[in-house]
Amino acid sequence: MKKIFYTLLAATALVACSKNETLPEAAQGDNIVRFSSNLRTYTVKSATALDGKTVKIVAGAPINATTTAEAADNKLTPATEMHWVKDQTATTTFTSVYPADIELNAAGKIEEYNLVFGGNHEFAFHSSILTAVAKDVAPLTTVNFEYKHPFAMLLVTVDNQLEGTPEITNVNVSDVPLVGAIDVAAGTVEPAGAFGNADATLADGKYGVVIFPASATPLLKVTAGGKTYSFVLNAPVDFQANKRYNATVTLKDSTPVIEEGEAVTFGFTVTDWEDAEDALSYVDISEQWSVIGNIQGTAWDTDFVMVEGETPGILEAEITYQAGEEFKLRKAGSWDLSAGLKDGVGVIGDDAWNADPHLDQTSNNIKLSAAGVYKLTFNPADWSFTATLQ
Repeated sequence: MKKIFYTLLAATALVACSKNETLPEAAQGDNIVRFSSNLRTYTVKSATALDGKTVKIVAGAPINATTTAEAADNKLTPATEMHWVKDQTATTTFTSVYPADIELNAAGKIEEYNLVFGGNHEFAFHSSILTAVAKDVAPLTTVNFEYKHPFAMLLVTVDNQLEGTPEITNVNVSDVPLVGAIDVAAGTVEPAGAFGNADATLADGKYGVVIFPASATPLLKVTAGGKTYSFVLNAPVDFQANKRYNATVTLKDSTPVIEEGEAVTFGFTVTDWEDAEDALSYVDISEQWSVIGNIQGTAWDTDFVMVEGETPGILEAEITYQAGEEFKLRKAGSWDLSAGLKDGVGVIGDDAWNADPHLDQTSNNIKLSAAGVYKLTFNPADWSFTATLQ
């Protein structure tokens, strides 16, 4: 992600005073914290940089001051001056947030933030929020602000292959953290309360939600043609701040509706946060292994991304398998490197499979001996593979 760095330069200016003049204690020596800029390109919502925006800046102890600053011409111009305390030697932590009207206390913390207010999830607003911190800044030294998004973004592309292609009327994401505190100074978040849900329908058939970074297993509910279909993430994931999670789900006539109490699993790819309008149609799986086949209502047109599980280096995915279906593993969404059953192995469950549970780069597809929900594991180091009925 391209980034903007703003620099606060604390510089000492000379002041002409008469011998009898007494300066305010905080201003003796005129140790003003001056704001200048070391600007690098940085993409915010709609490719708009912070130039022309107003940020809030809080200086911690012993300065203990708050001001707003205008970003323009590669500089931050404060509304009110900040002064280093006379003869100060202790370091100071500066925190900043955009937009400036967000409540940021003296400790550099947003004490309570709700991503769903009044029943609405304002995706465009939440996705534009930026925070920055500069810790332990010595007096009269340069301070660098690196602005990042404190949340994670989950973006969804729905491939509607239902007969007649009925209009998708709603996409909802549930079981995700939407309320909590943001400790900008510490660089941490603290989700609070039970996980909630938010409508993800955006403009022009695009879908997305902004969530708190935390471990979660999102559930997608897609409503089309008067029916609601459900998709569940294939494993809990620790969502990270300033990251974008891209998911693609396929609606087909064979996709279970939610009333049946069954959900199709899906995976996602992870990239740095980018402009949402551009990112919604983009899925990057350039370095990831995935499962693809005529499984889970798809027709060799959807990659279900494998993610690292509890064992380092071992990739996992969970699929719902129907008798007669076939699939393979492939890397980077390409058939240049794909994995299928070794020659001589008919289906997983055969004696030959149990004796040598490895895949090979062949034209053979992978078949399972029985229908059910399976946990798949794959080790890219030696291509060992398991399919365990859950």
